[in-house]
Amino acid sequence: MKIAVPTQDKESIFRRTGRAPLFQIFVLENGVWKEAGAVPNRHREEDDHDETKEHSHADLINRIKDCDAILLNKVGKHLKHDLDNAGIRIIKTDITDIKKALEKVGRS
Repeated sequence: MKIAVPTQDKESIFRRTGRAPLFQIFVLENGVWKEAGAVPNRHREEDDHDETKEHSHADLINRIKDCDAILLNKVGKHLKHDLDNAGIRIIKTDITDIKKALEKVGRS
């Protein structure tokens, strides 16, 4: 399984997924999560980010499209819609520590 995690510091899940500075990528190999790089999030640089109107997450989706899932704390309705349409599974967690959250996902 390959999973993207929104983060700022590579240790904690960034609360606002679409505004995360980057997405850390992890791959589950033989029951162990291994870091597989990171991709910057250019979507957060958009000036016009009004949550009440439709906006595109195309660049963000394109950057993580080879991931099976995204592990996050919170997702807005527009991003959820775009992730669903791209076939990227959404895994929500209340855990903010990336390692602990990945451990829980790996056991499920």
